[in-house]
Amino acid sequence: MNDLYQGCGSRITPDELPGLERSGGWIAEPKYDGNWVSVCGAGNGSPKVANRPGRSLRIGGLEPLPLGTVVVGEWAGGTQAGESKRLAVGHESVDVFDLLFAGGHDLRGESRATRQAALDVLFSGHPAIQKTYRRSPVFTERFAERFEEQTEGLVLKPVDDGAYTPGDNHRWVKCKFTDTTDYVVLDWLASTKRRVKSLVVGGWVPYRQVTTGEKVYERATIGGSRMALIGLSNVGSLNRATQEHIAKRFGRLRGRVIEVSGYGQFDSGSTRNPSLVVGANDLPTVRRNKTPRECLFRMKVQ
Repeated sequence: MNDLYQGCGSRITPDELPGLERSGGWIAEPKYDGNWVSVCGAGNGSPKVANRPGRSLRIGGLEPLPLGTVVVGEWAGGTQAGESKRLAVGHESVDVFDLLFAGGHDLRGESRATRQAALDVLFSGHPAIQKTYRRSPVFTERFAERFEEQTEGLVLKPVDDGAYTPGDNHRWVKCKFTDTTDYVVLDWLASTKRRVKSLVVGGWVPYRQVTTGEKVYERATIGGSRMALIGLSNVGSLNRATQEHIAKRFGRLRGRVIEVSGYGQFDSGSTRNPSLVVGANDLPTVRRNKTPRECLFRMKVQ
């Protein structure tokens, strides 16, 4: 583990945001779906980048940072959402959360306010770095509205947040936005003959967007367009009762429309961090009023 990594120790639901905002004791930052990194400046040379497990990453194109400077943030890469952002801006980028060292001086024992002021000095004194490093916005009001604007959610931190302490910070909380998507059940991956490891779910996409080698479960003309039924998400993390129920009843479940919850949807049609919506009997929630051919996904071409 990277000995500089600091993460959230707890989670809240969206309906708790108004109370935290009214208290006046919290600030909020966007939660990005990229990869946490530490970036160490090497003067005019390429900065040294490490991920959360502590492995070095070779990321070309990042602007040099002053020698003895260490920032932490989210690299737009390594995940589908991160790669989409990198393609959109046309170069590598890091959203900077915090400044831990400046000119070789250790700031981790200073207050958050002191570290943020030093970060302001870094960005104003070296404007070239703003090409590939971006200050992560911080806001103290309109949590709910700003929450809805973000891709994945918010990280909330106490206004009086003190020294930087690596590890899970139980004073920080994260809030993610969950939504549900309807998919067609296509297949299952088994862990044993009696238990299901994950469900393969999908929908109908324009046939021209099917990639070479991708499995097509069915072809049809829908609404005058050639469409293909393909897998879009693998839904795992099923409890034991659900695994056993699905294994026994999969023949009746295949081809049905079910609900999957997650933290938003990628352009490809897959759901971020998908999980099955189940009923009281631990079975998937089947949409009996919706047909498979209504599960249409118009993917964007990259």
